[in-house]
Amino acid sequence: MAAPKRMVGHDRILKALQDMPQAAALAAVKVLDGGAADMVRTAKGFAPRDEGNLVESIREDPGEHPLQRVVEAGGPLTEAEFGVRAASGVAYDYAIAQEFGTEKMTANPFFWPAYRFMKKPMLNRMMRAWRKALREAWGGNGTVK
Repeated sequence: MAAPKRMVGHDRILKALQDMPQAAALAAVKVLDGGAADMVRTAKGFAPRDEGNLVESIREDPGEHPLQRVVEAGGPLTEAEFGVRAASGVAYDYAIAQEFGTEKMTANPFFWPAYRFMKKPMLNRMMRAWRKALREAWGGNGTVK
């Protein structure tokens, strides 16, 4: 059996593919930062505003690796002793009670509706950024630089 022939421009194609992960990662970081900021803004817009601490607790944190962003709500700003835990010395994060409700309170979801609202646009932005990075790595017109 004959050895496979090398494709014309093989070296340039390989170089473009090797450059692609870095270009895609840089594009992804920009989109992730923007998407996380949009998610925070949307969740803050959906959050109930009784005391204001819940809105202030919604934040973006870096993830475990460079291509991860974590959007969270709650924490020290929303921990309190109330209800059955009043005077117990055990704090409860009322961001959870707002999102999912309790026996005595109906849910006021803000986080997961914001996530569902932002998920598809975020994925679309990510795909556009990756396609753009691929086009740039390949010379912008389907040919390899």
